[in-house]
Amino acid sequence: MDVLLVGGDARTHALGWKIAQSPLVGKVLFANGNAGTEELGENLDIELTPKGVADCVEERDIGLTVVGPEKLICEGVIDELNFRDLAGYGPSRMAAELEGSKVWAAGFLQRHRVPAPITLGVYSNGGNNGYVNYKGGMDDAIEHINGLFDFVRMVVKADGLCEGKGVYVPDTRQEALEAVYACMRDKVFGKAGETIILQELLEGDETSHFAITDGKHSRRLASSEDYKRVGEGDTGPNTGGMGCVSPSLVVSDVDVAEIEESIVLPTISGMAAEGRTYRGTLYGGFMKTQKGKKKVLEFNARFGDPETEVLMPRLKSDIVPYLHAAAVGSLAPLPEPEWDPRYCVYIVLASGWYPGKKPDGYEVPIKGLDEVSRMKDTYVFHAGTKKGKDGIYATGGRVVGVAALADGLLDAQCMAIEAADRIDYPRKKFRRDIGHRSMRILQQR
Repeated sequence: MDVLLVGGDARTHALGWKIAQSPLVGKVLFANGNAGTEELGENLDIELTPKGVADCVEERDIGLTVVGPEKLICEGVIDELNFRDLAGYGPSRMAAELEGSKVWAAGFLQRHRVPAPITLGVYSNGGNNGYVNYKGGMDDAIEHINGLFDFVRMVVKADGLCEGKGVYVPDTRQEALEAVYACMRDKVFGKAGETIILQELLEGDETSHFAITDGKHSRRLASSEDYKRVGEGDTGPNTGGMGCVSPSLVVSDVDVAEIEESIVLPTISGMAAEGRTYRGTLYGGFMKTQKGKKKVLEFNARFGDPETEVLMPRLKSDIVPYLHAAAVGSLAPLPEPEWDPRYCVYIVLASGWYPGKKPDGYEVPIKGLDEVSRMKDTYVFHAGTKKGKDGIYATGGRVVGVAALADGLLDAQCMAIEAADRIDYPRKKFRRDIGHRSMRILQQR
């Protein structure tokens, strides 16, 4: 069968790279892709709406559609595909609210007693729309922070989709107030930030957990460890992700089993009980607190970026049967996936202005990609790139990423850094400390 991947980031490139290896797959198509995906199959230029995607799938008789962008999932692209009896991998619009609304998700987790941060309050410019823990508007949020911040560290989160940039971790009361102003007064995230949620700040080690589910059964993917902050030492503003490591040494097998039993499975059954049967990738960001407790920070309704870029090189099993079975509700007969035991370290190469606003007309040439592609056990995944007359150009905030596989974590990290150094474009930046949390655990053993 032919497979369509919707997206143009490194996650899409990594998934496409893995899917193209399957003997079950004919053509691999991308909507709308990037310079890297163009090497794997055909980049399509289609309207990225539920109707536009479904029309393309129907016209080309595509057997499976895998959707990456969360915005499109939350707009109901899977609903449109299913309505036309087309196989689409991902949750329905109602199920995707687990990611689409942090306020709704917090209420759901509270209803089903899933371990999560304590919600301190929900505030909205639009008034109370049935929100759990609703406490008023912007002025009420300011008053709450002024009275509480000196006693409780907190996180400020925009309710809606903000491309990974809607979470503030303020170090001072003033920073917390500025986060509220940015969301509710200045509307830097548009409608997505007009409602906010304040939650307690959890401190400890963060890790990611992925499960492929058909709404009843699930198969877990390998552990991974995402690095969100733009600067080394986990400093600076949050980004969509500056790198990743798999497996993560932050969590043990016992921790993973606890996460599944106390968080993942109750979430899947709870969604079904509320009439929002969840199919696709259930991706959770988790905190292992200093007291050893595991709590979910947030759920996402799709494969993670950059986690996918470390999982696909380690995945030994054919991924296509899992994707198709989850899409049509028949995951039960499939075994747990097999994994390469080696470490994978992935480093994101970003533009100098990232995660700030993209300059108008940004497009700069990239050198060194061919050289890195010849390095053993090293893979390049494209994100913000396009092909030009004279080669490949950087067009986005996150440009490309390099993944390296090795028996040792330090070896994988050094290989990835060497590859990142060989790629060049104006004002390139990347972190050289990706993996430091797992490295710390390794040194303590």
